[in-house]
Amino acid sequence: MKPRFDQITAATRVDIGRLLDIPAPETEAHSDSRPFIAPQVLSGLVRLCEALAIGVVAVAMLAFYPGFKLATPMAVYATIIAIMVIGFPSAAQLAGLYRLEALLNPVRTSPRLVLAWASLIAITSMAVLLTQMGLHLSRGWFLVWAISGCGWILVGRMAIAALIRHFNAQGQLNRRAVIVGGGLDAEHAIATLQNSHDTGVTLLGLFDDRQDARSPDETRGLKKLGSIEDLITFARSTRVDTLIVTLPVTAENRLMQIA
Repeated sequence: MKPRFDQITAATRVDIGRLLDIPAPETEAHSDSRPFIAPQVLSGLVRLCEALAIGVVAVAMLAFYPGFKLATPMAVYATIIAIMVIGFPSAAQLAGLYRLEALLNPVRTSPRLVLAWASLIAITSMAVLLTQMGLHLSRGWFLVWAISGCGWILVGRMAIAALIRHFNAQGQLNRRAVIVGGGLDAEHAIATLQNSHDTGVTLLGLFDDRQDARSPDETRGLKKLGSIEDLITFARSTRVDTLIVTLPVTAENRLMQIA
């Protein structure tokens, strides 16, 4: 089984902003002018889109349903729709379904998504039954909406995952990282990141002071951009979010020098 990103051996992740105490750069040497999209902003937009989709599907189903003219007063339908529109994003948030890794893996998270939707449908049905709001409620409309609404959310999650991967490819959403150190530890760290599709990390390059065979100009396709001293200049002109230090923990003196 392939190791996960957070299980990389002998690799230490460091917040470069705190390490170098430098402001966020205004220019980026390794990306174009596309703006950075914060994951929190993306998560909020997904919540809003899903809430709107739930409401739109419900109204569309109601408008085209043959028994619409015999429907209960619209206030009842509006109340039920509002419960779902507000309740589902809240339930999905509690289930961790708006985290970046969840949005990137819609197939793996679909059982939790369906469970959250089904649980809310069940709670809403119970509330309608206990309050007697559903004496003239269209059961057919409610059933069709319950099934189609969940289906649209699942399809939407597939589209959202594709969009996020596009943003990642453009460097707009994922964390931009550099490797500090070379050798087998760096090669293992790079391999782990390249084989993981849900880390949200893009590797920009590698920095190492060594100039011998232990530190080649390219490791698993990742180019060596210079020495550790060169990293400071690089970080002032390029957005770098994370350092991955691949020196062994036994090299305590060298780690302290780097810090």
